[in-house]
Amino acid sequence: MHKFVQNIVAIALRNHVLVLFMSGLLAVAGVILMVGVIKTNLRITHNLKQSITSAVEDRARSVLMIALLGSMGLLPAALSTGMGSEIQKPIAIMIVGGMIISMILSFSVLPQVFYFAYKNKYLREKKSQREK
Repeated sequence: MHKFVQNIVAIALRNHVLVLFMSGLLAVAGVILMVGVIKTNLRITHNLKQSITSAVEDRARSVLMIALLGSMGLLPAALSTGMGSEIQKPIAIMIVGGMIISMILSFSVLPQVFYFAYKNKYLREKKSQREK
């Protein structure tokens, strides 16, 4: 197992551009998925704040489950002090921290970004509907 982890880390370090690209691709895919949910809810509710809140509520359970299960699963590795922990511990701490931070950002920063990104477009559409 020790050699397997070393090989994965070595491959990731050699191909750091590919790892960064794939991470960015996954982040963009998540944002596109969230935009689709917000647009669908916006068509149903016709209210921007309500549709963003609804989209966050729809995804809250899955985001919480993924973050908490990932964190709890790696907690023993992050807190271990036995043989081989000097390799596993930093990676586990980084993953647990990333999961918790991404969960917090998903519920706090991401809805604000979507609100400000769609606010002007939503107000223009509402104004054009009133003029008709």
